[in-house]
Amino acid sequence: MVKVFGYISAAATAAVAINWVSAEVTQVHLGISSPAVDCINGVAVSFASTLGEAYAVKATSDKAKTVTTTSTFVNYEVSEPEYNYTYKSPYLHTALLCDLAETTKYQYMIGESEFTGSFVSLLHPGSDTEETILGVIGDPGDTTSSETTFAEQAKTFEGKHIQALVIAGDYSYANGQHLQWDNWFTEQQNLTSIYPMTGINGNHETITSSGHLNMYPYPEDMTLEAENYLGYINRVYTPITEKAKAALHTWFSLDIGLIHCVFLDDYTGSRGTNSTVVGTKEWLADRDAQLEWVKSDLEGMDRSKTPWVVVFKHNPYYNTWTNHQCQCSSTIFDINDADADKCWNGTYYSGAAYTEPQCGQMAKWEEVFSANGVNVMITGHVHAYERSAKVYKNKEDATRGIYHVTTGSGGNYEGHAGPRLDSSLIPSWSLAANNVTFGGSRVIATRESFRFLWFANDISTVEAVPTDGFTIYADGSDVITWPQTNSSLETSSTEITTPNATTIPELTPHTTSGAHHGIGSLWWSLLSGLLCCAVTIDSLEMALK
Repeated sequence: MVKVFGYISAAATAAVAINWVSAEVTQVHLGISSPAVDCINGVAVSFASTLGEAYAVKATSDKAKTVTTTSTFVNYEVSEPEYNYTYKSPYLHTALLCDLAETTKYQYMIGESEFTGSFVSLLHPGSDTEETILGVIGDPGDTTSSETTFAEQAKTFEGKHIQALVIAGDYSYANGQHLQWDNWFTEQQNLTSIYPMTGINGNHETITSSGHLNMYPYPEDMTLEAENYLGYINRVYTPITEKAKAALHTWFSLDIGLIHCVFLDDYTGSRGTNSTVVGTKEWLADRDAQLEWVKSDLEGMDRSKTPWVVVFKHNPYYNTWTNHQCQCSSTIFDINDADADKCWNGTYYSGAAYTEPQCGQMAKWEEVFSANGVNVMITGHVHAYERSAKVYKNKEDATRGIYHVTTGSGGNYEGHAGPRLDSSLIPSWSLAANNVTFGGSRVIATRESFRFLWFANDISTVEAVPTDGFTIYADGSDVITWPQTNSSLETSSTEITTPNATTIPELTPHTTSGAHHGIGSLWWSLLSGLLCCAVTIDSLEMALK
């Protein structure tokens, strides 16, 4: 049984004072707003609190006007007596700071004396005053490997930091054990209280059950229900309306600088562990609603403002690992015209539409993406890295195809993907693949070019060093690649250390001295302490100047 309680306060101007983390405010993380929620050029400040009352939040800058607002909040309870499991969330707050100047350093404060931090506001839509730089992580979870992946995003590349972070699904791997969400946001606070984070849900936010860290055989006391979006919608800020939240419609789009970012939900229509919804009128209605929305969104783009279009979603379709396969037709990756409608409606040649909905989705999405000039699709789900050529309907196609990238190598406790499909089944469009190392990605855009880069985790370097990637030029010239030898393991076994899932670690208090910015977690120790890297706390401060 789930109970959700909410409180929405009117925005108000309030005096806010100084800066340290108290016991009341934790899990601070930033998000990105949009005109869809009547907050243009905005940043969301989200946090957990023991208090069920609105907080004043203020952002100040010596180069822009002060912005003040108050938080809205919700909390929820979960009770599963058959599993002897109960959980009550803290109060989960969000405050929207709107109409911010672009690329401007702001100091922000929560409450009277609870928390202070800094961020740099994002490029406005269409702005080319500097490169648009987004970090991307898929399937991170909460291991030491995933903390290293987050730490890599704190490094500069070519002397520049990311401006925002995208999660391509599967955030905390709570799987119904909701305390893990509290742990995860606490662990990531050091990065996500500085860089705005956005993303889309995956299967672990929707249909995957059994609690955190459970791999077969499952402990009897942890056979928990799937979340059916509950933790995700109440904790991860995305610019969707209250009506969309109530309908579990999590898709949305954002214009960040020169990139139109589209976020799609593979699992729309799902209802937790209830797989019998596949093919029902309600399930199809949600799929149809998302399809019509993405058509409208892409057709309404202004390419003079945002020349590059990236689709972020969780599940890859063009994936040559044995993990997460499904087929609409008898030939892998083909979708014959005669099978397209059946596949969309949930009838597959092989695989399960409930757990692997991407095949049915691609039966209709692929033509929409091609017709509207989508440049790249970036996904997670498969715990590896893979990069394709431009593909359309299972063939390399320089005119109608788009690039597909799987970046599910964030480092979660399930380990690496693998093995790959038999070599006879791997098409020529698969150009690079790696399931040996964990890592994350970045996209970098100017009006002249769009670069995708994948960075294998390497704690020995001062700056991030790309392992693989490609460049698309606006003038249509050839793609430049970082050559990489395909690298894979024969099994998915790996040894990963995972933090205690039931203990929230202490945080370093934030100060205004400038010497520290709350950077005190395990991932920071890995980079600057244990291995004496030259990536310092000051380097993160420099990103905010």
